[in-house]
Amino acid sequence: MGLVDNNFINQLTQAIKYLSQKIEKHEPYIELINELKLIQEKIANYQIKVTIVCEQPKIIDIVKKNSLESKPKNYSVTNITISASINKILQNCDLLLLVLDSTKSITSQEDRLIKKAIASEISLGIIVKQNTLKQNNDFNLAKKYQTKLNVLNVLDNNNIVERYHSFFAPLLNQSISCKLLEFKQDTIQTINHYFETNKKITWQQIQQSKDLYLSGKNPDQIQQIINQLFHRCNRLAQNHLRVFKQNNHQNKLNLVNPFFSDSLMYRVQNAIQDAEVISQQGKQKTYLCLLLKHNNNTQAIHTYVMEICQQSLETWLDSEWHNINSQYNDGGLNRLQQQLQLEIQPLANLSPEATISQPQIKPQLQSENYICLSALENNSKIDFDYHYAQSTWFRLLVAVSIGTIIYLLTERLFGFILLLVQIINLITGQDTKSIRLRQQTKELKRIVDAKYQFLVRFLTDNLVQEIAIALDDINQDYQDQITNIIQSATQKLHEIKQDINTDREKVDELKKSHQKIQKIFKQ
Repeated sequence: MGLVDNNFINQLTQAIKYLSQKIEKHEPYIELINELKLIQEKIANYQIKVTIVCEQPKIIDIVKKNSLESKPKNYSVTNITISASINKILQNCDLLLLVLDSTKSITSQEDRLIKKAIASEISLGIIVKQNTLKQNNDFNLAKKYQTKLNVLNVLDNNNIVERYHSFFAPLLNQSISCKLLEFKQDTIQTINHYFETNKKITWQQIQQSKDLYLSGKNPDQIQQIINQLFHRCNRLAQNHLRVFKQNNHQNKLNLVNPFFSDSLMYRVQNAIQDAEVISQQGKQKTYLCLLLKHNNNTQAIHTYVMEICQQSLETWLDSEWHNINSQYNDGGLNRLQQQLQLEIQPLANLSPEATISQPQIKPQLQSENYICLSALENNSKIDFDYHYAQSTWFRLLVAVSIGTIIYLLTERLFGFILLLVQIINLITGQDTKSIRLRQQTKELKRIVDAKYQFLVRFLTDNLVQEIAIALDDINQDYQDQITNIIQSATQKLHEIKQDINTDREKVDELKKSHQKIQKIFKQ
């Protein structure tokens, strides 16, 4: 038969019942319930272990016999000699019965055993076999060990039998009470350890989630960062793009400024001024057009201008795009990418896509999409009107014929004068042709200059527009990347919030159950 404490057993039963109800709600209390059931089983089967230390076999037999006749039988008796080690004597010992002979001094081994039993709070009963003829003063045990001791003084073996039950029963009850108290303390310690450990583990899980995914911050702090992230990144990008476009516009003005000797506009105008005028016979008309000579090579003005525009604008675009990538606004697009990466860094553990990559976008000069070379050629020449000069020979022939006829028929001076007038007209007509050619050359260069100024501005404006479109595409790409990161991080944050809330609810449940179990064992 085990130890009996109805109140403690009832407390264990209530605790197990309460925790079992929680299991139905999927609370993880099975481990604790099993431990409490094991304690119940230990109490039900436990026997107080009585150890008798005595060198006198007769006394040992008397103690064993009288102990085993006690009711109920919830203890076992073992005898051992004083010569054994103290640790062995006290091993698995709940009640120590030490038999001493008052005629002899207490040995050092007996002294150490008593002190160790007292220090270990093991129930101790001392049976002192006395001899009235010789009493040793060492046996004022209470004074010697400065504590109250349970001592049974006997004169002979019969005296032991008579007084043993009244001596042993209180010691046994004391041992039972101590053991039950030990069981109860161990049970409460087990319960406290279980709940504190699980609360600590759960809090550690919460903190690990924060450290792993939220850089140690609370979910609400990360949510606030997410809510502001897109606007911060967009504002940052817009500030950079505004500076890029401003610098780009200023450099475009320098490119088309005719008063800069290294500008494209200046070079085109110089080429027009240096060009020579040639006439070109068409099917029905004669045209004036411009031609450039380079080292005995000739080139039409429109092909030359398109070549230098293409070369100059491509070189300018490469330089400008390099500046946009790495120079403008203290680092260009490279710096923007780094700043955006810093902005999203708090979300790095939340989203596997939390890396801002710079879009591989570059504008291209596509003049063929805007300019038709044949149309440009047609706009680079004008009709040459020299009909007046061509008809002069015909008029001169008619006039000479008429003048000659009149002169021969009339033999008057009028015919000679008419012939002279027509010769003068012929000479002045040739001068008129030269004047007309000079006038139309000037007009041709003026027209071509105006059209090519428009051409340079048109190509430059379109190239600047291509740069602006490329920058807008880059900005859109950044916005798409940031949006994807925000969506991924938001979804992960939602999952983490749920996990953290679940863990917090678990902690609250552990606290509530802990308090309930503590209350049960205080009844």
